[in-house]
Amino acid sequence: MQNLGGFYEDAVAKGQRPSTKVLALRVIAATPEIGEALHLDEGSPVIELNRLRFLDDEPEVLVVTYIPQSLCPGLVDEDLGNESLYWLLASKYGLRITEGFRTIKAIPLDHEAARMLGVRTGSPALLLKSIGLLASGRPLEYFIAIHRGDRAQFSVKLVTDGDSRSARPLPE
Repeated sequence: MQNLGGFYEDAVAKGQRPSTKVLALRVIAATPEIGEALHLDEGSPVIELNRLRFLDDEPEVLVVTYIPQSLCPGLVDEDLGNESLYWLLASKYGLRITEGFRTIKAIPLDHEAARMLGVRTGSPALLLKSIGLLASGRPLEYFIAIHRGDRAQFSVKLVTDGDSRSARPLPE
């Protein structure tokens, strides 16, 4: 949960076999929520990457990631079905997330999400919203992920920096 690595890196480290089905990879106009999260004006071009992620051939998570197009304009031409997004951002664009903010909320799955994740409508799930920041403090990514509740488990390391004002809420 507190790890700034990606799904792919986390799975491989645990000895699991990750795979991805890219549902959409396109440039869209930032909505008010996306603009707020990425510190962009509404309507600014952002890359939307919508994926269904698998572990050992079992559907695990639906995730939509938003990245400012200005930071990596060629990303829409990449094969992200077989490539780690974080590895690609670091190796090709020199972009590395150094800190972030994340919220977790328990939700019931709607019909479409349940179908894609291979469980019943109304099954429990965890909704994660996360903003990843570059060392400069500029937001690099905003993602919204829906994890199957019957398979999701997160470990969290709790620390204090002595300044509780540093926490920042994510968009609702």
